[in-house]
Order: sequence, then C-alpha cells, then structure tokens
Amino acid sequence: MQEPTYYEVSFATAKSFIASWSNKEIEAPTQLTDLEVAMMEVMLTEAVSNHNEQVNYSKYSALELGKYGVQYTPYLTKAGEKLIWINGFMLKKYESFTNEKDGDYSQGVVFVLDGGNNYFTTTINLTMQKIVPVRINGTA
Repeated sequence: MQEPTYYEVSFATAKSFIASWSNKEIEAPTQLTDLEVAMMEVMLTEAVSNHNEQVNYSKYSALELGKYGVQYTPYLTKAGEKLIWINGFMLKKYESFTNEKDGDYSQGVVFVLDGGNNYFTTTINLTMQKIVPVRINGTA
C-alpha cells in the first residue's frame, strides 16, 4: 500500500477545526516523538483498512490512503490525554482548485463541505491507543 503524504499543521492554525470535531476539552499544543509519529501512521492505516472493509459495498466510500494528503495536529486535553487530529484530503482533487505554494499543506487547514470520500477526518488518542472511526465527508 502506498503511503499518504503527511503535513503537520500548527495548533494555532488548526485549533478551531479541532474544537468543531472534538468532544474533549482542548488544553494546549504538544509535540510528537518519532515513535508517536510512527504509531500514528500505523493506527491511521489500520483505521482506513477497517473503514474500507465496512464500506466494501461502495467505491464512493472507500479510501486509497496513498492518494491522500494527511494533515495532523497533536494536542493535549484538559485531562492530560495526548490526541492527534487528522484531516485527510485527496491530493489530486484538491490541487485542481488550490494555489498552495509548492504543495505545502502545513500552513492552513484544507476544509471542504461535502466532497464525499475525497475528504476524511479522525482523531487518535495516543494515551489510550485508540482511534475514532474514520469519517468521510458527505455528498451534495
């Protein structure tokens, strides 16, 4: 399986998006170790695989992770849990109507209403080693 392209987005840039998806109280930004980044990548791959098994009835719901850009932002909750907010977008689709300089998607959050499986989001709880099921955008 081809790997996605990862972009770390600053906490300040992503905080309002995180707040709109999270049911946890957001406390502060944090950093990830190399091991935690590797853990995030493995957990996301497994979550997408599980998602694809559950939606095998529809090619419009399946995700080919290698075709996506994945923005991520690590943060701490008020309870001290370390979470990672993940925002996925199909690179080819998004590049067709954006002017991000040199493909640097770490400077702003890719946000689109609808768009189906061209966009997805999830959250990883590193403290609990759990991931919220992948949610794809709706279709208009």
